[in-house]
Amino acid sequence: MGKWLFGIALLLLIPLYVVNTLNTPIYPDDRWYLARSIPRSYEVAEVKRLFSTVLTTDDGRHFGYIPLTRLSLLPSLRGWNLIEQRLLRLQSVILHLINGFLLYFLTLLLVQYFLLQDWQPGSQRKWLPKHIHGFAVAVAVLFFLHPVCNASTLFIYNRGQLIGGCFFLLTFLLFIYVRLASLRIPGMGAYLSPPARFSALLFCLLTFCCALLSSSAAFILPMLFILIDVIGWTPMDRPARTRSILLFYSAIGGVVLLFVTAYFSVMRYAGY
Repeated sequence: MGKWLFGIALLLLIPLYVVNTLNTPIYPDDRWYLARSIPRSYEVAEVKRLFSTVLTTDDGRHFGYIPLTRLSLLPSLRGWNLIEQRLLRLQSVILHLINGFLLYFLTLLLVQYFLLQDWQPGSQRKWLPKHIHGFAVAVAVLFFLHPVCNASTLFIYNRGQLIGGCFFLLTFLLFIYVRLASLRIPGMGAYLSPPARFSALLFCLLTFCCALLSSSAAFILPMLFILIDVIGWTPMDRPARTRSILLFYSAIGGVVLLFVTAYFSVMRYAGY
């Protein structure tokens, strides 16, 4: 009963948090960020401008190369009145909620993935221990409510953390899902055929590109991929995965190289 009451109490905190966030006024730094970041329109020329410039502060320091984050801001929402301010907050809360859902599914997949370390051929072990869904829900709810995690919804200039976090978690989720779905293990769900895995990895690369264009934190994703592959390198799939892993990391390296080239080109054009 105590565990249920704890879960219900956490869930009841969510609407209180949402109401409090929506009623929080726009900060001066947010007004500066909106004035500098909001696109004038979604015409091709304006999109090109966002992808060829960096966000700079009044004293000339660069805020970052985050064109996708800037594109996520609607031209009509400049935060000048209470309705626009609440709509901006609501966008942030929705993005934060999406990140919580992604973290829930990622928690489930990671637990399954690390349980593979004890797997033996012929084993009929159940791969979802008791209460694992409750654990994943608790992780997601605590992420949604914890002050350190939800601070990004209080400051509009932290929009990059929300957009980048969304693509970050989606990329990591796809990576773990493909790794799991490439194995024929009883109780682990559907097996993905090689063409389906290839399509999923292409989508993973696309979300990785979006994460790079939203937040610089995405640079740690390749290191996480390598760590996961080293830890989860099971004897049963060692020969089959060597080629696909090399191709995947070659593509990841190409994406990072293209982004770094574009980043330094934009910075040089901006005079940094």
